[in-house]
Amino acid sequence: MYHDMVPMAKERTKIYYHHEGLFIPATVNTWGTFGNDDYGWNRDKLPLGQMSNIYVRWLWQGGIELSSMMLDYYEATQRKSFLQDTLMPMADGVVTFYDQHYQRDEKGKIRIDPACALESCHKAINPMPEVAGLHYLIPRLLALPSDLTAPNQHANWSKTLNDLPAVPLSGTEGEKVLTAAEVIYGRQGDEMPELYGIFPYRLYAIGTPGFDIGRRSIEKYIPEVLATKYPFEGKIGGWRLNSIQAAYVGKGEQAGRMMISNFASTDPRCRFPAFWGPNQVSTPDISHGGVSMTTLQAMLLQVDGKKIYLFPAWPKDWDVSFKLHALYNTTVEGELRNGRIISLKVIPRQRMADIINLLGK
Repeated sequence: MYHDMVPMAKERTKIYYHHEGLFIPATVNTWGTFGNDDYGWNRDKLPLGQMSNIYVRWLWQGGIELSSMMLDYYEATQRKSFLQDTLMPMADGVVTFYDQHYQRDEKGKIRIDPACALESCHKAINPMPEVAGLHYLIPRLLALPSDLTAPNQHANWSKTLNDLPAVPLSGTEGEKVLTAAEVIYGRQGDEMPELYGIFPYRLYAIGTPGFDIGRRSIEKYIPEVLATKYPFEGKIGGWRLNSIQAAYVGKGEQAGRMMISNFASTDPRCRFPAFWGPNQVSTPDISHGGVSMTTLQAMLLQVDGKKIYLFPAWPKDWDVSFKLHALYNTTVEGELRNGRIISLKVIPRQRMADIINLLGK
């Protein structure tokens, strides 16, 4: 669907902003146009292309997230045709947009302004999702095989990466935590853009140099004690990613409680228990189930390149049998009973060397 939007998205960028690249609005029809209500029926003299809905007016980071997901899929399958035909037009277009759309500051760094930090901060400068997302996406693009990318792409990506502002942090050395943006003008919603540096952009997750910053950030922003019914303490449910983010810094007990709370929070109006909601939007709440299942898998298995972290956030006293996909056409199948690994099977067998067992650690 998004691949089919690329030609129109590029033309829209030229018409609205007079430069190359593409952006993906947060609310978009399947054929690529803005959602009508968000674009606005009564435009009130808004500039061409500016959405009337302030919650999503500058919410374009989804293009970075989508490109990162496409890279995950390519690394999982090694399908070169997908990389060249589907991933590359999107990812290159998104990086080009962020390079050309914003001015540079006095240090020559990109100043992402005007911007928002998800729907929580309607006006911000250098928000975490965009800055962390580009710091996460571009090095992965640069690491692709040279025969699958064009020389000019490599040069352009390197320039953009060099021009990026630093990931926004606060606190003294040794106590730093992630922040929602370099500058925030007020806060309205309950999402946590701070934690996008942990997931979906895994810069401060298990196995990274910034792991301690990620773990401190979870401890600062997400309380340990959660309710199991609405309204949720700790603001879980719906599309909130807190439970996944806790898993990505090894907070297994906490992630597990949130995951169970999510799965248990059914809509009493519905006979089918997996019609969660209404949460932020409506019933059935598809994102609520997706977050819950992603949390469960992240508790069991995480990947970083060719590294496979096993039980990175799994409570040691939980029994489980599983079969999961990892990157590079790999499957991991195992069983844990009474705190002991009863069986472990990795296909292909040589990938067993990439397993890092974090059970109890």
